[in-house]
Amino acid sequence: MQLKNALSLFLLQLDQFNLGLPHRRYYLEPDFRKEFNAYKTFIKDIAMYLGADSQTAEQDVDDIMEFETYMANVSFHL
Repeated sequence: MQLKNALSLFLLQLDQFNLGLPHRRYYLEPDFRKEFNAYKTFIKDIAMYLGADSQTAEQDVDDIMEFETYMANVSFHL
């Protein structure tokens, strides 16, 4: 009886992850290429400010944007 009461207290909450840009469209639609590129520049500038060299920062930004674009592709359209 106690186990049944204990199990009834659990709640499962599912949520969608957040992307760096406001909406998945910014990654997927050409109309938002200006904002996409500005975001890439911002990330690179921050990486270099924190001590990364230009080439490393550029490669890291490309990896980040590839990952975020993949996540935008698999996210639900809300």
